[in-house]
Amino acid sequence: MNVNDDTIKLLRECDAGVEMGIKTLDNVIDDVESDELRKILEKSRETHCKLKGDIAEKLGNYGDDGKEPAAMASFFAKVKSEVKLMSEHPDVSAAELIIDGCNMGIRSIYKYFNKYQIRNWYDGYCRDERKIAEEGFLALKSKYLIHFPDKIYTIDMLSYYPIIVDNFDMASESNLTEWLLGCIAFSDAPFDYLVILSANEFEEINSAALQFPRQMLVDVKKAIESENYSSLDKLLHPYPVDVTAQMLDCFSEKYDLPEKKVTDVDEFPIGDIAEELWIYSKSVELLTEPEDACYLADQTQDIQPNIAEMLRLLKNKLPFKDVDWLIEICDNVFSGEKFDDIMFNNVIEHFIQKKIEQ
Repeated sequence: MNVNDDTIKLLRECDAGVEMGIKTLDNVIDDVESDELRKILEKSRETHCKLKGDIAEKLGNYGDDGKEPAAMASFFAKVKSEVKLMSEHPDVSAAELIIDGCNMGIRSIYKYFNKYQIRNWYDGYCRDERKIAEEGFLALKSKYLIHFPDKIYTIDMLSYYPIIVDNFDMASESNLTEWLLGCIAFSDAPFDYLVILSANEFEEINSAALQFPRQMLVDVKKAIESENYSSLDKLLHPYPVDVTAQMLDCFSEKYDLPEKKVTDVDEFPIGDIAEELWIYSKSVELLTEPEDACYLADQTQDIQPNIAEMLRLLKNKLPFKDVDWLIEICDNVFSGEKFDDIMFNNVIEHFIQKKIEQ
């Protein structure tokens, strides 16, 4: 099936949906009592008619006459309209009918997303985006064996581009520096994070991956181009994360999910403390208006006692020097010092590095 066939099928479904919308509007306009609502419905009908004309023109270019709504669907829609408009509140009933019709139209069109042109376009668009990202590693491909993904993954609104690098030593500072400079072109990629997984010679995946914020690469690029190297001291750092099935599902090769290695950051609530401090600091930074005071108090009232309890648990499990360091950071944040992404990463990396050195 070629692109034109897909386009025609999708346009025909749109044609039938718009025609059904016009008929529904015709069924209710004369019965509404509110002049304001009648004007809204009449304006909507004009929009539908214009849209139908545009669709008919496009279909005509393909030699197609369009598609009428199913006769049975039109009949039941008319009966439903007549019954509902007989109620004591015809304006409310009319509004409900229009809302139901809109929802039905959306569902009807959406089911063709996987069938026709939009799905093909979207798949091609995603391939192009991944290609842009892949091209950012040209300088490193000659030295490292890199496995690129067949798709990306998302968490909430953020997008993640995972790659697998054979025999990549994440604890090597020289390796990290080489990669930081070698994949600067990723700063032009349309993804929020680069995630580097490592595989050994037996194609076994390391349980930890490194997550690079794209913004970090953008900042490195700016620093190099402007020769303002002092700004590099404020960079976000790569952040260690657990490898998940969601990451591995992005590759055509099948990899087993590695067993998670327990580190001090996992075993103790260090990450939780850092997260609570970040939330507290960000809330204080953003909620500055007088009307925000109650909401700010509600958001932060439990943070200090929660952190105090976690620090108490750590006193007998971590060296006194580390606990005192955490307490000092907490006191500073609660006194007004900012706890940003850099500070968050510094706390986590401090304990990750201590584990590596053991």
